[in-house]
Amino acid sequence: MDIDAMAPKERQRHQELGLCFYCHKQGHLFRQCPERDKKRKENPKRRQPRITQSKALYIPLTVRGVHKDIDIEALIDSSVMATYIRPRLVIKLRLSTTPLARPIPVFNVDDTPNKKGTITHSVAL
Repeated sequence: MDIDAMAPKERQRHQELGLCFYCHKQGHLFRQCPERDKKRKENPKRRQPRITQSKALYIPLTVRGVHKDIDIEALIDSSVMATYIRPRLVIKLRLSTTPLARPIPVFNVDDTPNKKGTITHSVAL
Protein backbone atom coordinates (compact mmCIF):
# COMPACT_ATOMS: atom_id res chain seq x y z
CA MET A 1 0.00 0.00 0.00
CA ASP A 2 1.19 3.50 -0.75
CA ILE A 3 1.49 5.30 2.59
CA ASP A 4 0.66 8.59 0.88
CA ALA A 5 -2.72 7.16 -0.21
CA MET A 6 -3.59 6.14 3.35
CA ALA A 7 -5.98 8.32 5.33
CA PRO A 8 -4.24 10.27 8.13
CA LYS A 9 -6.22 8.46 10.87
CA GLU A 10 -5.36 5.06 9.38
CA ARG A 11 -1.69 6.02 9.10
CA GLN A 12 -1.69 7.13 12.74
CA ARG A 13 -3.36 3.86 13.80
CA HIS A 14 -0.68 1.87 11.95
CA GLN A 15 2.05 3.86 13.69
CA GLU A 16 0.50 3.52 17.15
CA LEU A 17 -0.07 -0.24 16.81
CA GLY A 18 3.22 -0.90 14.99
CA LEU A 19 1.46 -2.24 11.89
CA CYS A 20 3.22 -2.77 8.58
CA PHE A 21 2.10 -0.30 5.92
CA TYR A 22 2.19 -3.07 3.29
CA CYS A 23 0.45 -6.11 4.81
CA HIS A 24 -1.09 -4.39 7.88
CA LYS A 25 0.34 -7.00 10.30
CA GLN A 26 2.41 -6.44 13.44
CA GLY A 27 5.99 -7.49 14.04
CA HIS A 28 7.86 -5.78 11.22
CA LEU A 29 8.10 -2.57 9.24
CA PHE A 30 7.35 -2.00 5.57
CA ARG A 31 10.96 -2.41 4.48
CA GLN A 32 11.21 -5.86 6.15
CA CYS A 33 7.75 -7.08 5.12
CA PRO A 34 7.89 -10.78 4.16
CA GLU A 35 4.77 -10.39 1.98
CA ARG A 36 6.44 -7.63 0.00
CA ASP A 37 9.63 -9.66 -0.47
CA LYS A 38 7.56 -12.73 -1.45
CA LYS A 39 5.69 -10.74 -4.10
CA ARG A 40 8.98 -9.37 -5.44
CA LYS A 41 10.42 -12.86 -5.81
CA GLU A 42 7.28 -14.11 -7.59
CA ASN A 43 7.21 -11.18 -10.03
CA PRO A 44 10.78 -10.02 -10.57
CA LYS A 45 11.16 -7.01 -12.81
CA ARG A 46 13.60 -7.85 -15.55
CA ARG A 47 14.34 -4.49 -17.00
CA GLN A 48 17.19 -4.34 -19.47
CA PRO A 49 19.74 -1.59 -20.00
CA ARG A 50 19.03 0.49 -23.08
CA ILE A 51 21.22 2.45 -25.46
CA THR A 52 19.77 5.47 -27.23
CA GLN A 53 20.57 6.66 -30.75
CA SER A 54 23.01 9.17 -29.27
CA LYS A 55 24.86 6.23 -27.67
CA ALA A 56 23.75 7.13 -24.15
CA LEU A 57 23.55 4.10 -21.85
CA TYR A 58 20.73 3.88 -19.30
CA ILE A 59 20.79 1.28 -16.51
CA PRO A 60 17.51 0.42 -14.76
CA LEU A 61 17.65 0.79 -10.97
CA THR A 62 15.21 0.41 -8.12
CA VAL A 63 15.70 2.81 -5.24
CA ARG A 64 14.33 1.14 -2.13
CA GLY A 65 12.75 3.56 0.30
CA VAL A 66 11.29 3.17 3.74
CA HIS A 67 7.71 3.42 2.48
CA LYS A 68 7.95 2.68 -1.23
CA ASP A 69 10.32 1.73 -4.03
CA ILE A 70 10.95 3.87 -7.07
CA ASP A 71 12.08 2.52 -10.44
CA ILE A 72 14.49 4.85 -12.22
CA GLU A 73 17.03 4.80 -15.02
CA ALA A 74 20.58 5.97 -14.41
CA LEU A 75 22.45 7.61 -17.27
CA ILE A 76 25.95 6.21 -17.65
CA ASP A 77 28.13 8.72 -19.45
CA SER A 78 31.32 7.13 -20.68
CA SER A 79 31.79 8.86 -24.00
CA VAL A 80 34.05 11.68 -22.82
CA MET A 81 37.13 11.84 -25.00
CA ALA A 82 38.74 15.01 -23.65
CA THR A 83 38.67 17.49 -20.78
CA TYR A 84 37.09 20.88 -21.28
CA ILE A 85 37.26 24.14 -19.38
CA ARG A 86 34.80 27.02 -19.30
CA PRO A 87 35.92 30.16 -21.18
CA ARG A 88 35.14 32.31 -18.12
CA LEU A 89 37.53 30.23 -16.02
CA VAL A 90 40.26 30.60 -18.65
CA ILE A 91 39.87 34.38 -18.44
CA LYS A 92 39.69 34.39 -14.64
CA LEU A 93 42.85 32.28 -14.33
CA ARG A 94 44.58 34.24 -17.11
CA LEU A 95 45.49 31.07 -18.98
CA SER A 96 47.08 31.38 -22.39
CA THR A 97 45.14 29.87 -25.27
CA THR A 98 46.07 28.60 -28.71
CA PRO A 99 43.62 28.81 -31.63
CA LEU A 100 42.65 25.46 -33.13
CA ALA A 101 43.22 24.82 -36.83
CA ARG A 102 39.57 23.72 -37.08
CA PRO A 103 36.80 24.39 -34.56
CA ILE A 104 35.43 21.34 -32.75
CA PRO A 105 31.63 21.04 -32.87
CA VAL A 106 29.92 20.34 -29.53
CA PHE A 107 26.77 18.23 -29.28
CA ASN A 108 24.37 17.62 -26.43
CA VAL A 109 23.35 14.14 -25.26
CA ASP A 110 20.38 14.22 -27.65
CA ASP A 111 22.70 14.96 -30.62
CA THR A 112 21.57 18.58 -30.98
CA PRO A 113 24.29 21.22 -31.45
CA ASN A 114 25.26 22.93 -28.20
CA LYS A 115 24.00 26.53 -27.97
CA LYS A 116 27.42 27.79 -26.84
CA GLY A 117 28.84 26.91 -30.24
CA THR A 118 32.13 25.25 -31.13
CA ILE A 119 35.45 24.89 -29.33
CA THR A 120 37.88 27.29 -30.96
CA HIS A 121 40.93 27.30 -28.65
CA SER A 122 43.03 24.93 -26.58
CA VAL A 123 44.70 25.51 -23.22
CA ALA A 124 47.86 23.81 -21.99
CA LEU A 125 47.61 23.03 -18.28
